[in-house]
Amino acid sequence: MKKSLIIFCLLIISGMLNAQYQVTQEQAVTAAINTIRYNSRSNITSSNVEETNTLHSGDTIFIYEVVFDTEDIVILSGNITCSPILGYILHDNEETQSI
Repeated sequence: MKKSLIIFCLLIISGMLNAQYQVTQEQAVTAAINTIRYNSRSNITSSNVEETNTLHSGDTIFIYEVVFDTEDIVILSGNITCSPILGYILHDNEETQSI
């Protein structure tokens, strides 16, 4: 009985810790805007965000995809313990850059 109670408490605590490390949609959009500004377009704002997609399971978001009306895309981690920017695609008039 004690063993079951300890395991249950550990599961509750680990779930609470995981929730503390989640990136909000607002944080993801801000990081995406800063990434685009740093790499190409200094005039991009949150009004240029066309859509924000997520890869999630239940309440846990693993990845954000922020799509801009300029066809630029930024892929971000949904957890602050990982590298925040997983990749991006920049569309210029002459060429497409990605990392």
